[in-house]
Amino acid sequence: MSSTATQQKLGFKFGRNGVHSSRTMMLAEISELFHGRPASATAAQYKEDVERFNVLHKPTEKSRQLTWRHLVDIYGMDTDIPLFRVFRRLWDSDESARTLLACQYLYHPKHQQTNFDTDVTPLHPGSLQGFDCMDQNGDGYLTIKELSRRNDCVEDASDRGLDSSTRTTLILDHLDADRDLKVSKREFSIWNEMQKQ
Repeated sequence: MSSTATQQKLGFKFGRNGVHSSRTMMLAEISELFHGRPASATAAQYKEDVERFNVLHKPTEKSRQLTWRHLVDIYGMDTDIPLFRVFRRLWDSDESARTLLACQYLYHPKHQQTNFDTDVTPLHPGSLQGFDCMDQNGDGYLTIKELSRRNDCVEDASDRGLDSSTRTTLILDHLDADRDLKVSKREFSIWNEMQKQ
C-alpha cells in the first residue's frame, strides 16, 4: 500500500472534499450548469444558478451551498483560472468526449507539475506524436509557423484534423483553447485524445 505522501506526489487529494475522496466527478451537475451558460460565464453566474435558481434541483438551501462548494473544490468554476477556462471551452467542442475531458482535468497529477501546459502525460501513447518535431525552439508551445510543419511531423495528420488542406490559422483556432496564439503541449494532447473518441 502506498503512503499518503506518495499518493499526494501522484496528485491525489485528501480531505473532506475532492474528486478522489468523494468518488464523484459531479458530471451530471457540471453538464447541467454548462448547458445553461456560455463558456464565458463567470463564477458568480454559476453560483447564482446553483444557489439562487436551483438548476440542480437540490432540496434545501444548505444542500445547494454544499453542492456549490464541492463544485468549486474539484473544478474551480472560475474562468480566471486558466485550467478551468481551457476545460470549459473544450467542453462545448465535442459532446462525446466530455467524460474523457473531465477525467483528464480531474485526475491528472496537476499539483506536482512544474508547468501545467508543458508537463503532460497523455492517456493514449500517440497523442503527442509530432509535437516535438514541430516544436523547433523546444519551448513546449507551437506557434502558427511551427504548426505549418505538421505534414512533415504528424504521421496521421488527416485522421487528427491536422491535414495540409486545412488552413493553419483554422487549426490554431481549434487547438488554442486559452487564446494565447500558441498551442501548448496540453492543448495538443487534449485535441488528439478527443479525435480518438
